[in-house]
Amino acid sequence: MKDIVVGRLGIDAPGPGYCHFPLGRGNEWFDQLTAERKVVRYEKGRAKIDWVKDAEKRNEALDCRVYAFAALRLESPDWQREGYALKKRAEAEAAPAAVPAADESAAERPAARKIPAGRPLFPAAGKAQPPPAAPQKQTSVLARLSALRRRR
Repeated sequence: MKDIVVGRLGIDAPGPGYCHFPLGRGNEWFDQLTAERKVVRYEKGRAKIDWVKDAEKRNEALDCRVYAFAALRLESPDWQREGYALKKRAEAEAAPAAVPAADESAAERPAARKIPAGRPLFPAAGKAQPPPAAPQKQTSVLARLSALRRRR
């Protein structure tokens, strides 16, 4: 995760992965963001990557950014799946209602909900695709974050 966050700091042009910062950020915050450096050590012939910071430097800004990115990756909604569900719900609501029974008056029937005509719900989407399968095992955010920490 830290590799991705630090790597994105080098993206100069706005676009995917580009980092936006508020104008009020001071030099101390950016010093914290860049306080660590990647060091590759070899142990028993295998490369081991460590992130090292000087003892007097603070790195809270980098840690917070990495934690936020990890939370985003772990809990990010599947927008394609959400869009598919929304489109299916809209299609179901737009379908013609069943013909009421002869004894049911118009006052007793619920009002039909109309979907406004005009632009489509998903202009860029082509043919609707079924949502991807849900993950088999659900674990808590804390369990996943602690697993990430153990890997470092």
